[in-house]
Formats: sequence, structure tokens, C-alpha cells
Amino acid sequence: MERGEQQIQVIPLQRLNTREENQRRQHLRQMFEKYDMDGDGYLNIVEMKHLIKEKKCPDMPKDLALHLLKLSDTNNDGMLDFDEFYKLSTEHPSFFCEMYLKYCKAVVPKRNVIEEGDVLALELVHCWWRVALVYLAGVVAGSMGTSLFTPRVFLAGASGGVYALITAHIATIIMNWKQMEYAIVQLFVFLVFCVTDLGVSIYNSINDPFDKVGYIAHASGALAGFLVGIGVLRNLKVESWERKLWWCAVSVYFLLMIIGVAYHFIDPSHFL
Repeated sequence: MERGEQQIQVIPLQRLNTREENQRRQHLRQMFEKYDMDGDGYLNIVEMKHLIKEKKCPDMPKDLALHLLKLSDTNNDGMLDFDEFYKLSTEHPSFFCEMYLKYCKAVVPKRNVIEEGDVLALELVHCWWRVALVYLAGVVAGSMGTSLFTPRVFLAGASGGVYALITAHIATIIMNWKQMEYAIVQLFVFLVFCVTDLGVSIYNSINDPFDKVGYIAHASGALAGFLVGIGVLRNLKVESWERKLWWCAVSVYFLLMIIGVAYHFIDPSHFL
């Protein structure tokens, strides 16, 4: 090195974590330290078995926990340090598969039954393309709402479309109240389901730090289904107030969609 020259140290830069990632890492650090019984900074097989026997991770069977421990032991030292534990909890494909299978087993069958029954009931009265428009509007609105309000959560299943069909049924009940039998009973059933299922989704999202499946899609799809349902589904006997409601519903839907699309272009940094 010549005189006057200074040695420059190159320090690799890492992508800055978001606030949500920092909170998640802090939570995992607390969990790691809680079950590190000897405080040596490692989790071994005995400590992992203790965690499972104490039912501290009921969603992770013992054989799966041991399998994940073996796959995540990148140092091949029989121990699990925090970095390996963090990687296991956030990026491991087996963890993702378990989360996906859990969601499919718990949610998808229930919503499939509701969706098929609701679609059949709607198509008996309304044309298929009207029902398809409602469903697509719910899917688009669900994705749009999640992107705007919770851009860092996952979307799973077709919650927006299913809720759109349910609230479209509510819309057609309101628009054809006098012509429909047991309208109050049908309205009550659909409202109870919507409130209960949405409440459970919000509760799980708040109390389970690893539940990153968005619930905004439910509400967004429900709103879109109600508005589009008023706009495209058949009204058996049109009254004057229903015409005004039709114009309001259609205007509000298109206004919200235009605002949502425009915001994606105005502030793209919000989604990074």
C-alpha cells in the first residue's frame, strides 16, 4: 500500500427489516429464550421434546418437529441456534406446507360448501353471468383491499369471492323483500355467518402472531358483493327507492375501485 492511501473496508449491506419483521423476530427471540432451558443459546432435541410435551406448540406434531430440526440444523452440530430457529419458523418449506394444509383442512371445505349452495340458489333465480360478475368483483376487491390496508399478509383461498356471493344474496333479499318467502330468516342466517366467520378471522389474526392470512379480503369482498349484487342481480319488482339505491351502489363501487387503483400509482412505496 502506498503512502497516503487508506484501506477501505467493504461492509456488505443487508436489506433493512420492516417493523413487522422486527416484531416477529423479537417474538421469536422471546420464544427461543423461553425454551432454551440451560441458557446456552441453543435448542437441542431434548428441549424441543419438552416444548412439545408441554403443548406449547399444538400445531406442530412431534415427528414433524424432529424432522424440521434435522433439516434446519445447517451446522450439522445436533443443536439449533437462533438463526436456524428463525429460518425454520419463517422460510422452511415444511412449515409453509403445514400452514397451507391446516388452512385447507379448516377453512376451504366449509367455504366450498357455502359457495356451492349459495351459487346454486342464486343461479336458480339469476342468470349465471350475473353470479359470475359478482364473484369476480369480490375476488378483485378482496385482493385490492388487502393490497391497500395489509400489503404484507398472505391471501389464501377465495374468501373475497365467497363473501361476495353471500352478501349478494343479502342484497337480493333486500331488493326483493316483499316477493321473497321467509326473508327475515334468510337475512339472519347470512348475517350470522358473515359476522361469526369474520370475527374468528380477526381474532386469530390478532392473537396468533404466525397467522398471516389476511382478513381484509373478507370485508372487501363482502362490500363488493353487496354493491355489485344490487347492480347486476335481478329485481323482481322495481320500486322508486330501489332505483336510487341501484345508482348509489354502482357509483360507490366504481368510485372505490378507481381510488384503489389510483393509489397504487400514487404511492407505490406503500407496497414495498
